[in-house]
Amino acid sequence: MRNNNILFWGLLGSGLLFILLLIIIGNILTIGDNIAEIHPYLSYAFYLVTVLLLFFLIVRPLFSVFSLPEIRAGQFLDEDMSDPGSKVARKVAKQLINQGQIELAEKNELNQLLKNNQDPSEALGKIFDGRLDRMDDIIHRHAKQVFISTALSQNGRLDAILVLMINFRMMKELVRNYGYRPTYGQLVKTYTKVLAAALIADGIEDAQLAEIFPQISRGFLGVIPGLGTLSSSILQGTGNAFLTLRVGYITKGYYAMAGQGLSRRELRVSANKMAIKKLSLIVRESLLVFPREAQRKAREVLKFV
Repeated sequence: MRNNNILFWGLLGSGLLFILLLIIIGNILTIGDNIAEIHPYLSYAFYLVTVLLLFFLIVRPLFSVFSLPEIRAGQFLDEDMSDPGSKVARKVAKQLINQGQIELAEKNELNQLLKNNQDPSEALGKIFDGRLDRMDDIIHRHAKQVFISTALSQNGRLDAILVLMINFRMMKELVRNYGYRPTYGQLVKTYTKVLAAALIADGIEDAQLAEIFPQISRGFLGVIPGLGTLSSSILQGTGNAFLTLRVGYITKGYYAMAGQGLSRRELRVSANKMAIKKLSLIVRESLLVFPREAQRKAREVLKFV
């Protein structure tokens, strides 16, 4: 049953990836043809730069996550850990030290434990408790990037690429923050959700959310003269930010479960609640870094919120 579940998500993710690749490659070829009218070599340079950008911003972050060691949540935190478990804990400790994403005191403590051939499980438990809180900062930062980027771009194709790149970067930071990755099954499900979010971002531009949710546009957004023209952009950015928050909190949930057997439904519900709870904060903070005119209107909006 578990293998069938992974196969389903894998096939779904592959289908979404195929559709996104068609969208991205189609736009790249269109732009390349337009540049070729100026000079053929310019189009070749454009294709080369595009391939490099896709590699470093999408492919490399993906492989860097899958290349990390897989360690099931709670595996090395068991008080009755056997010797193989101790080896796992030592492997994780070395991974954290080599990444450099660790406090100096924590690094010295882990180095000392490894040098004395002691079990670093207890020290790792303390470190990872703090890293769950650090995950919130990573998720919020990338959700704001998605909101600002997609609200300003006003191009569905570009929105899809931006959502894809920013979410892939967020996943990389979340996973490397811990020093190990979730299971392949959990990663496949999460990245499928990322691909779905990117595909949704491609369609939000055509959805005209301001017309779908007129009560919002005529609500606190419509109170301010002139802000109505920005309402559609703000709603699009809000939708994309919500999807990013949801992906982030689902990923965090895989780590926070710590082997407690939280059901998939409970995990989704918890992620949705957290995403909804944090969404208004993300929107408020993001509006403050909009262009000058948008900043002025945003400040007026905040008076009414």
